Amino acid sequence: MVALVTGWQWHPLLGATLLASGLGHAAVWWRWPERPRPLVPLMAWWGGLLAVAIAACSRLDPLSDARLSAHMVQHEVLTFAAAPLLVVGMRPVTLALLPRLGSPVARWGHALTRPRVTWVLAAVTLWVWHWPAFYDCALAHPVVHDVEHATLLTAYALYWSPFVAFGYAVAALRTDAARTLYLATGGTQSGLLGALLAFKGTAVYPHYVGVIASGELALRDQQLAGLIMLVSGAAVFVAAAPLTLRGK
Repeated sequence: MVALVTGWQWHPLLGATLLASGLGHAAVWWRWPERPRPLVPLMAWWGGLLAVAIAACSRLDPLSDARLSAHMVQHEVLTFAAAPLLVVGMRPVTLALLPRLGSPVARWGHALTRPRVTWVLAAVTLWVWHWPAFYDCALAHPVVHDVEHATLLTAYALYWSPFVAFGYAVAALRTDAARTLYLATGGTQSGLLGALLAFKGTAVYPHYVGVIASGELALRDQQLAGLIMLVSGAAVFVAAAPLTLRGK
């Protein structure tokens, strides 16, 4: 546990990107026209950056190469913590910049954030990267691993975006029924994958069998990873439901 807190490894490019994005967001937030300035977007943005740092720079990152369960925690932090927090925090930046960028950018943003598009992107990204061949490829190649995490974060940021009122640039879910269906079916993807891993009778990722050097121990770790995915995903979507229901 101490190692998880103290054994961080900062990547220069990622660290610089996180710092620059945090300072840039703070500058835009400081010019927010409303008074008093809303603290929620600022806190959400910095919370999302912290979640990205935890996933990519803490001991979770090297531990994910040795344990599937740690890798699943890493993915859950990116998709269910960092992504929605960054989306909430992005609102002041989006509202400030999009009118200046013009209608073509707004139209592209609207098209990319249509619920049916974001749902498909999130589901496809989730299943593709957890397919054994792609999963093991990501573990074998650091660049592919970084791409995996970047695409998961992006896909789920888009997935959560229809819940936030960005104005004309983002297609919103208009009714409680639509939001409930979107949440329930989106959560089912994560839950189904977690259940498959938890109840599968054999280890599905050769990488972890080789690292752990025991098929039985690798299977137990896989079952734990599946339960983590199943329980945490369900908890996040249950918690999100009352926050997104608006009575219309």
